[in-house]
Amino acid sequence: MMAVTEGDDLDNDTLKLPECMEVLQQRYVEEYCKIRPQRTLQWLKAEGFVTLELEFETRRPRNLTISVRPAYAVVLGALEA
Repeated sequence: MMAVTEGDDLDNDTLKLPECMEVLQQRYVEEYCKIRPQRTLQWLKAEGFVTLELEFETRRPRNLTISVRPAYAVVLGALEA
């Protein structure tokens, strides 16, 4: 189990997102630059929250929707079977 206290800082530079997310972010940047060529985007990967829908395979299938920090979403994604 991972725990973060209020004083902990998650580093935007060291958080490694899954490749599929990196590709989607890059596509977004490319499209954004076409619309707003005078502006740039800087992704803050460790900031904010991600909403996930988890599906549990039990006798009675169960879904759970949670909001977590991006680092935790990466960990949960790594546990996906």
